[in-house]
Amino acid sequence: MMGWMNDCAGGQGFFMWIGMILFWGLLFFAGFYFMKTYTGSSNSRVQNNAMDILKERFARGELSEEEYDRMKEKLK
Repeated sequence: MMGWMNDCAGGQGFFMWIGMILFWGLLFFAGFYFMKTYTGSSNSRVQNNAMDILKERFARGELSEEEYDRMKEKLK
C-alpha cells in the first residue's frame, strides 16, 4: 500500500514539472511575440508608414501623379 502512494506522488511531480515548463515556455513566447509586435520592428508597419507619408506628400502637391505612381509601385 505504501509503495502505491509513493508512485502516485512521483507521477504527480512529473506532471507538475511538465506543467511548469509549458507555463514558462508559453509566458516567454507571449512576451517575445508582444515585444516584437508592439515595438514597431515589423516590416509591414514601416511599409504602411512610408505609404502614408507618400499619400500626404501627394495630397500637399509635392509630387506629381507620375512620381506618386512610380513611388507607390516601388513600395509594394
